[in-house]
Amino acid sequence: MGQIRRIEITQIRDFLKLEENWKEIECGNDMTAFQSFDWNKLLVEQWLSDSFNRVFSKLYIYIQMDERNHPYIIAPVFVQKYTIGFSWVGRHKGIYILGDSSYSDYLNFIYTC
Repeated sequence: MGQIRRIEITQIRDFLKLEENWKEIECGNDMTAFQSFDWNKLLVEQWLSDSFNRVFSKLYIYIQMDERNHPYIIAPVFVQKYTIGFSWVGRHKGIYILGDSSYSDYLNFIYTC
């Protein structure tokens, strides 16, 4: 396998730079609309619009490249740096797949076969 790239998303233009790589593999036989670039763009926009997200966590896109430098797997995740609220409210420290606990709780990475 090739390298793993980690891209921190601090504004929407960071995410838009990934469109070509994302769309290269989003159309596999077992992919769904919830794994598409366009759907995840909506999730990123929503995530960035929440000031608590930007303060208490970081959004990353990990891309595993193959030996030809083509994307093999894309993992949109956020790292919750601090526990927010009480044990029954908010997120605990940890790594979450983008879409977790939202209207798009599909929880899949984007990959090629």
